[in-house]
Amino acid sequence: ISTIEQAIISAKKYGKQVMVDILNASAGQLKLIEALRPAPAYLCVHTSIDQQMKGQKPFAVLGKLRTKIPVAVAGGITTESAALVLRNKGVAIVIVGGGITKEANPAKAAAELKKIMKNKIKLKFAAKSFEKNNEEKINAAKQMKKSGVSTPNISDGMMRSGSLGDFPLFLNREKLKSLILGRAVTVSVPEGDWAKVVEAIDLCKPGQVLVINEIGDGRAVFGGLACRSCVNRKVAAVIVNGAARDVDEIERLGLPVLARKALPNAGEPSGFGKINVPVEINGIRVAPGDLIAIDKSGAVAIPASRAVEYANRALDVKEKEIRIAKEIGKKGTLGNVMNIKKWELSWKKD
Repeated sequence: ISTIEQAIISAKKYGKQVMVDILNASAGQLKLIEALRPAPAYLCVHTSIDQQMKGQKPFAVLGKLRTKIPVAVAGGITTESAALVLRNKGVAIVIVGGGITKEANPAKAAAELKKIMKNKIKLKFAAKSFEKNNEEKINAAKQMKKSGVSTPNISDGMMRSGSLGDFPLFLNREKLKSLILGRAVTVSVPEGDWAKVVEAIDLCKPGQVLVINEIGDGRAVFGGLACRSCVNRKVAAVIVNGAARDVDEIERLGLPVLARKALPNAGEPSGFGKINVPVEINGIRVAPGDLIAIDKSGAVAIPASRAVEYANRALDVKEKEIRIAKEIGKKGTLGNVMNIKKWELSWKKD
């Protein structure tokens, strides 16, 4: 606090003003900042990138402020939220980044936001898709489907992780029209023991994804009859970290099934194994209830505890790719648009 106080005093000597960014400030720190004399010219209520991805908004902090100091608001402001922000008493400045820079026409986006600031109304145009979401407002799976993100978008948003690896046997891949997203029902079984697999199918609810981890892959644990059962239970897809069989029948049934290989031989239903326990596939831990995303590019596991955050991060990746794609249309190549050579040289110098 004393550092801020000295900065304000020093700024006044040169006829300058100080804005204090109260990012992550506690309630006690806020009171001390508000009580400073001389007071800062502005307070900035700032929602960080990580907070935005977790669905946090500036409104809770704005509601706690009891100050006559003009307030600036920054972080995640879009056409969807700008009007609501300006309706808070004391808000004098709105700082917008991605809501403008991610637009194909930044000038138009800025003009629309100025209309909102002037009239305090909510306008809808292309930037509305940049509105991030919170747990109270949305279901992460529905949001990802609605926003049209892909498994590459999701993996990139998870710092290029989450992939369940290559499945050489990807049945009904060509029939996929959109992203599949469902909660995981997991089952771990010894090689060829399919008893717990069929028991797990009976526990599946519509829209869920059955994730089978076979310890060994010398005998199939999933086939045509199990697939028929999944179709009747309205299972969204099946992942077999092992072997499957009855390929022709599964293809006729149309259910997306991802497996490591196809084999004609199965094992006996001995009943060993466990249902709804964490399993590991391609080094990725999949727990019961985690979100599984599947499209033609493959499968990604999304931890349930971070589903909203990763839904927002995937959307952020998609937004940037849309802008880059439009730039490629103007300039010709990804290398030119991203200035890859410059980054490569910079990295080599370091």
